[in-house]
Amino acid sequence: MSFARWPITWKISLPIATILIFTVAICTVSLNSLYSAMFTERLSKIEDISNSATSIAAYFHDLEKSGKMTREEAQTAAKAAIGAIRFEGNNYVFVYDTDGTNLVHPKTSLVGTNMMGFKDKTGVKIVEELIRLAKADGGSLLYYWPRANSEVAIAKYGWGAGFKPWNWMVGTGVYMDDLDAAYWSAATTIIALAFVGAIIAIAIAVIAVRNTVGPLRALTANMSSLADGDTEIAIQGADRGDEIGQMASAMEVFVQNEAERRELEVQQNSSQEDAARKGAEIQQLSSDFDQQITEMMNIIDSSVQNLQVASADMTGVAAQTTEQSGLVSNASSQAASNVETV
Repeated sequence: MSFARWPITWKISLPIATILIFTVAICTVSLNSLYSAMFTERLSKIEDISNSATSIAAYFHDLEKSGKMTREEAQTAAKAAIGAIRFEGNNYVFVYDTDGTNLVHPKTSLVGTNMMGFKDKTGVKIVEELIRLAKADGGSLLYYWPRANSEVAIAKYGWGAGFKPWNWMVGTGVYMDDLDAAYWSAATTIIALAFVGAIIAIAIAVIAVRNTVGPLRALTANMSSLADGDTEIAIQGADRGDEIGQMASAMEVFVQNEAERRELEVQQNSSQEDAARKGAEIQQLSSDFDQQITEMMNIIDSSVQNLQVASADMTGVAAQTTEQSGLVSNASSQAASNVETV
């Protein structure tokens, strides 16, 4: 199905869904990058702290070389200074000699203990590996070690740095759960912002769909009603300032024009009916007039015929009267003659 045939709801929802997908992808990449950056920053930090601790040892070694302190005094002072270092809560710095004997540790029971062969729960020889890294100019190591106030071993990244003048390995480390806590603190903020943004985007999409699809469907229904001849429909949304408002205003004009056209058509049909009715009346009057004229002519003709008959009768009577008058006259003459004769 082509894009032009998609419902408006799909066309509005698709960009929002695409944005949400890319937002999730960007958040995932960002969170991974954040974790990598935080991990790198922590490694860099424990490296710097280890190097700072070796600088402390170097400072007291210089005092030893200058004769201001004996080696024992210098090492004792260095161990005290290094053992006092704390960062990010209870994280600490430890010192081993290259034989694996602990020289500095907050857990005093370990001081003086040789840990060269000690393995964590994954089989890593922690001290041995850190000494090896220290001799190779420093490096990091993942191992499991309990916190100072606990017996439960947890993941920890350590760094071993070497101080050759005294054959020391100076090291420190950070627990991974601290890193995870810091990471999730930042990640939660990012996820919360992304979630709020997603909710806002979805809300905008829902409002846009309801504010667009509903009025468009109403206009479509109005158009169908208008096509069916209904000009009594009420057009909603003409007061909107967007394209839907323009469509609604145009629809109002269509409805008004159609109503006027139908009114004119009714008037025209009414005029035609009136004209037809008047024509029929005139035709009826003409027919009645012709009939009346015919009847009158028949009456006149009948009257004429009657007059003719009456005239003929009168003529006959007159002739008869004349004849009778002549007979009377002759009789009178004869009577007179008879009188004279007498």
